[in-house]
Order: sequence, then C-alpha cells, then structure tokens
Amino acid sequence: MHNFIFDTANFDTPPVVTNFDKSNILNSKIGKNCSIINSRIKNCIILDNCNIVNSDLEDCFVYENCTIKSSSLIEKIYINANCRIINSVLLEQVIIGQSTTVGPFAHIHNEVDIGDKCRIGNFVEIKKSIIGNQTKIAHLSYVGDATIGNLVNIGAGTIFCNYDGHFKHKCRVGNCTFIGSNCLIIAPRKIGSKCKIGAGSCVTRDIDDNMFYLRRSENVKYKVNLESMYYD
Repeated sequence: MHNFIFDTANFDTPPVVTNFDKSNILNSKIGKNCSIINSRIKNCIILDNCNIVNSDLEDCFVYENCTIKSSSLIEKIYINANCRIINSVLLEQVIIGQSTTVGPFAHIHNEVDIGDKCRIGNFVEIKKSIIGNQTKIAHLSYVGDATIGNLVNIGAGTIFCNYDGHFKHKCRVGNCTFIGSNCLIIAPRKIGSKCKIGAGSCVTRDIDDNMFYLRRSENVKYKVNLESMYYD
C-alpha cells in the first residue's frame, strides 16, 4: 500500500483554480483548472482538471480529471486519474484505480485496493479486500477480507460472510466469474475462474474453475385455510 500522509508544508505556490467558492483549503497543493466548491481540503495533493463539490478530503492524493461530489468523505486515499466518486465514504488506506466509479452511498475502508475501470455502486461496503480490473459490484453488497479477480460480476445482495463470531476468514474469487444476486459466500472459500454461481445460492464449499454452482433451500408449501384466518 502507498503512504497516504503527504508532506505539503513546503508548498508556497497559490492554487490556480477556475472556481474556488466557499472552500477551506489547508496545507495542500491544487493543480490547474480545478473547480473546488463548498469543500474542505486538508493535507492533499490534487492534480489538474479536478472537480470537487460539497466534499471533505484529508491526507489524499487525487490524480487528474477526477470528479468528487455530493457530500463525500475521503481520508487517507489514493485516487488515480479519471475517477468519479459520488456521495460516498472512503477511509483509511484505500487505492482507487483509473477510470473507476464509486457510489452513490458506497462505503470503502481499511486497506482496500480497487483496480482500473471498476464499478462500485450504491450501498456497497468493501473492507480489507483487493478488487481486480473491470470488476462490477453494482449494488447492495458486502465484500470483506476477499480477493476478487478481473472481470468479475457480483450480483445485488451478495454477502461475503467473513466472520464466524470469533475470527475473520478470507475468500478468493478468480477471473471472469459471475456471481448471481442474493448469494452468500461462507468464508473461508475459494471460487475459481470462469465460474457461474446461480442467484440465491449459499456457497459452503470451494468451487473449481469453469464450474456452475447452484444451491438453494427446498421450497416448502403449506396448506392454509384462508376462511379460518382472522383479519383485523
């Protein structure tokens, strides 16, 4: 991981910005043609052509052509070029790869490395994980203590169940794997490359490469006499 604390004490050149309205910038270097509106920037290096609106950044390195807006909170983060972060919280040693989109309402924290051209969507939490290039975690998922390969799709509602009540366990997912919606990955678990996991599955064993996995509880039907039911 990178060192996320930047020594900006010797920056003596004023920021060159196209828009610099109602913002508090302290001990930071701002590149050319940046727009910073109603934001707090502390101990940061922000390169050219960035757009930051209504957000709070501290101890960050932001490469060129990034957009950060809508009340995002970002601390100790390394953001590569052409990223878009909307209304999200990124904390404690996180690397965001080039051309990646985050949010809205994502929470990424504690030693996370996200690759290039990824999509981290709304209501996604990622902790202590590595996410490969062009991987999509679009909505309503939790990824903790996992290593995810390239070109992986993780469906809505998928949970990596990494805590057994006493210890945290790790999961690994290979490249080009598709995980359907509403799946539970019970750690520790290894899922190979080019696998497909059907929606609603509970993964309780390792899966080899090029395998299709589907495991659901059996549907149970009950006969109910609707006429005898009481409605208030």
